[in-house]
Amino acid sequence: MPITLTLVGALGAAFLTGFREAIGVAVALVGAHLAADIVVQPSPLGTSSAIRYGSATGPARTDHCNCSLPRERRPCVQ
Repeated sequence: MPITLTLVGALGAAFLTGFREAIGVAVALVGAHLAADIVVQPSPLGTSSAIRYGSATGPARTDHCNCSLPRERRPCVQ
């Protein structure tokens, strides 16, 4: 958050000098912000997403039973 506020403040200061200069500064600031985002979050689908939504090897498991079987035939229900 402090980085974002600093970048927005720098952009506001650039607008005080002129519109053309502000556009150039805005392009540089957007590039810096995107680079910071890549450093902070290098993988958009990290391990927490893989656990929540399943991974490339198969869907997420919510339990250890085969819920398509009737209750008396499920291996984990006693």
